[in-house]
Amino acid sequence: MTAPRLYTDGSCAAPGAVGGWAWILVGDDVIACGSGVTPGSSTHQAAEVTAAIAGLSYVEAFGLSEVELVSDSRYLVDGMSRNGRTGWAHVAAASEWRTTRRQPLKNRVLWERLLALESRLAVTWRHVLGHRPKTDTSDDARYNREVDVLAGQARRNFLAPAPQTSGATPSRTTSATPSKSAATATRSWRDLPDTQKAEHLLAKPTISDSSWTNEKRLPGESRTAFVGRILKVRV
Repeated sequence: MTAPRLYTDGSCAAPGAVGGWAWILVGDDVIACGSGVTPGSSTHQAAEVTAAIAGLSYVEAFGLSEVELVSDSRYLVDGMSRNGRTGWAHVAAASEWRTTRRQPLKNRVLWERLLALESRLAVTWRHVLGHRPKTDTSDDARYNREVDVLAGQARRNFLAPAPQTSGATPSRTTSATPSKSAATATRSWRDLPDTQKAEHLLAKPTISDSSWTNEKRLPGESRTAFVGRILKVRV
């Protein structure tokens, strides 16, 4: 049985800003996904490691013992496993958390948490090229694009609390009535013509197969082939 794949990504606009992170766990279909923001100021590298921690924490809680983590971050992948050998984070941990130049390792607390998780799981680390064009319909390219979007959305949707002066009365916030309900928006893609529905499903790999059909994939069948076969369209 092939180990599930865990796609992760981190996003940070600038050093010191709040970072976003996301992960997507994939088996024969999307199993789960998650996203969030870093606790306070961050960097892009810290957000990448945080994404891996969050994803592997879910894998462990889900009861899995083996997973392949796929990321476009060399910082993350090389830190854990480089060219089939132990990554430099392992080396730093054995050297009082110092680099080969004897400098303190950055993001030590995050690396400690990640190494602890790895010690309890069988993790294979794999690097992929990021930001591949949409013409690349491979699973790696599509899930990498999707997890990148989720991490960016998490970062951009973060709202810092507005400062308040002492004794000030908090303003009351009212919500505008949306033009259409969230439920309607969620259902709308299901009413599209089959060709457009197929395009939507392939652009949103986090939509599970079971949410739109009772059919199952054939052994070795890709998501693209499956969607085309069920909807009877050319994709």
